[in-house]
Amino acid sequence: MINQTPSTIDSSEILFDEEQQYQSYIRQQSTMEKKLQYSISANNQMKGINQQDIYNKEGWLMKKSPKLLVGWQVNCQYITKIYQKRYIKIQEGKMQYFKGSEKFKGCIDFHLITVTIIPIMKNNVIHEIRQFFGSMIIRLELNGIKKIFQFKSIDRKDLQDWYSCLKQHILMTQSYPKMTPLNHESMWRFERISETYFRKKADTGDIHLFRGQSPLSKIYRAFTGDNFDHVALLLRYNKGELFLLESMGQTGVNLLSWDTFMQSNWHNLYQQMVYKQLEVNKSMKYLKNLNNLLKYLLSKISNVTKLIDQTIYKIQ
Repeated sequence: MINQTPSTIDSSEILFDEEQQYQSYIRQQSTMEKKLQYSISANNQMKGINQQDIYNKEGWLMKKSPKLLVGWQVNCQYITKIYQKRYIKIQEGKMQYFKGSEKFKGCIDFHLITVTIIPIMKNNVIHEIRQFFGSMIIRLELNGIKKIFQFKSIDRKDLQDWYSCLKQHILMTQSYPKMTPLNHESMWRFERISETYFRKKADTGDIHLFRGQSPLSKIYRAFTGDNFDHVALLLRYNKGELFLLESMGQTGVNLLSWDTFMQSNWHNLYQQMVYKQLEVNKSMKYLKNLNNLLKYLLSKISNVTKLIDQTIYKIQ
């Protein structure tokens, strides 16, 4: 690191250098992503995994509850109590589970964390943990996490199918770069996505929620009874640029580019950020009306004059 006094630092040079570094980073990310896609495809072929053969699965399984005593007892009523019925979905390299068919309870994303699937096996076949109970079990271990996910079924063939589906999705995502093992014991309670994935998916009308770490943020949440401090509307311009139209208690409504947000490391100010996609039929009429509304709102913000004439959606 070069030691310089503040007076010798040329801010314009630093900004230019940072911009060059950032553009270089974007190019490297794009190249790495192409190499990764090729590597994953080749890796899957070596393992005998054909992308077309990978299938999704959903249905009911019994999931071991973390809130009750662990262990097996002869009493069948006790067995029922430590396992809860959950609706499971395995798709797109993720395993989600729900209470009922809609209430989200958790998600394990195989793209982001290393998962080991451990079936209770004998002679290469999943077998009963206790023959007189007639139950079969699959265990999932997450790298860096103490919790073990355990699922059971009385249907041997069905559980074997679940095992095969899980194994395929885990192998399919094995070559993706993984997150550093997390200490947060309940990281699976939220569906997590990478920043690269967010950049690709985010679109105009989507919502971004922020949960700050500062004492002021905590006071605000205590006062409002909400889980988040402020909200931002995402805007995607026709050149691909992504912006945050955010409302903050101290500074009011501001427009900020996502690139600036990340380069300034402002994401480190937040304990949690939640991305919510807008699920709506984006017809031509809808896009034009939304575009006109957002242009009107942006005209009220003094620092975004040069963006007002740009189209927020690439309307053909």
